[in-house]
Amino acid sequence: MGFSLRKLGRYDFATFATYIAYSSCSVIVPVVLIEIARTLNFPLESGGQGAGGALQIGRSLFMVIAMIFCGFLAGRWGKRLTVGYSVLLMGAGIGLAAVAPSYGIIFLALAVAGFGEGIVEGLCTPVLQELHEDDEPSRYINFGHGFWSIGIVLMTLLVGVLLTLQVNWRYILTGVALCSIPPALLFLLPGKKNVFKKEKVDFSTVCSHTCTIMKSGRFWIFFCLMFLGGGAEFGLTFWASSFVRINFSATPLQGALATLIFSVGMIVGRLGSAAVIPQKRLFHLLLFTAGSGILGGILLSFTTSLYLAYFLFLLLGISCSPLWPSSQSYCTDRMPELDSTVVYIILSCAGTPGCGLLSWLLGKFGDMFSLRISVLLVPLCLLIFVSLLLFERLKWPVKKG
Repeated sequence: MGFSLRKLGRYDFATFATYIAYSSCSVIVPVVLIEIARTLNFPLESGGQGAGGALQIGRSLFMVIAMIFCGFLAGRWGKRLTVGYSVLLMGAGIGLAAVAPSYGIIFLALAVAGFGEGIVEGLCTPVLQELHEDDEPSRYINFGHGFWSIGIVLMTLLVGVLLTLQVNWRYILTGVALCSIPPALLFLLPGKKNVFKKEKVDFSTVCSHTCTIMKSGRFWIFFCLMFLGGGAEFGLTFWASSFVRINFSATPLQGALATLIFSVGMIVGRLGSAAVIPQKRLFHLLLFTAGSGILGGILLSFTTSLYLAYFLFLLLGISCSPLWPSSQSYCTDRMPELDSTVVYIILSCAGTPGCGLLSWLLGKFGDMFSLRISVLLVPLCLLIFVSLLLFERLKWPVKKG
């Protein structure tokens, strides 16, 4: 058994396209944040970094609310329809943000997008897990998550060019909103056969699985790992462009290039680990990549060279790439007695607020000190991540034989 492109089907490709649309909707605001801030009167250069980061807090709050209920929604209507309609909701929120006349309205628009994104985040990984549950699912999960980074690369490159050409950010957001339509149709249009084995699950069963998981003290270690890993990954994704533009007086295209390079690192890390890292080596993968991220984050804070900053963003992208998907898969490996679909959903409920909180803290500390100083929060998160990873392994050692 092992990863094979020949084993991919319609719903695999629907999931990959969903990740591209999801990442595009998630990254578009950070990439054009300076332009949005100037139009809506909270300029980042004049104390508006906290307000910029708060946009992700509101978005993350509604993502968590959606993820809490997505298991019940999937149990009632099935994963296929639930994901399909959620992709459309995600795009509708970005479309509303494109016409927002004020900070408050764009905050609410991103909350709408966040609700759709929360369901997408909660269910796309279980979709891949279920499609390949008998064939090293961690490889397909890492491969699928790689399309999140592919979406970011494509979007940041295109948006960087459009901003340099002085295309209005409202038109750019409108274009991104339309990207949600193709993957939604792949899920929503009827297929020749239903490939999902467990389309309908009753409410009481979902509640029972959830209660069992929540009562496990060991599970909360993985919950914290997801919070920290998600925060480190998306905090850098959110602020990479602004970090370069503010600290190096760079152009919009140069700022977008930082996000693009970070995302290329994510692609390399996720697709590479899908190809060469077997399920039994997830612990070593997480330990090594998080450790390298600590070093990269510290160096990024002190570099005064734009080109070295680009290199460090590449290293950090590779380092952060497996933290989210592999932490989820590693948890199901270490605790196979728990329902994997509910585990993935609850862990995503940890990773998402980590994304929002660290994005806000980086901006808040950036207002208080500078983005150069606040970026040290990333290696701090990864240091705690490594400590918890080692603690879990030592507390519950692998049984030999």
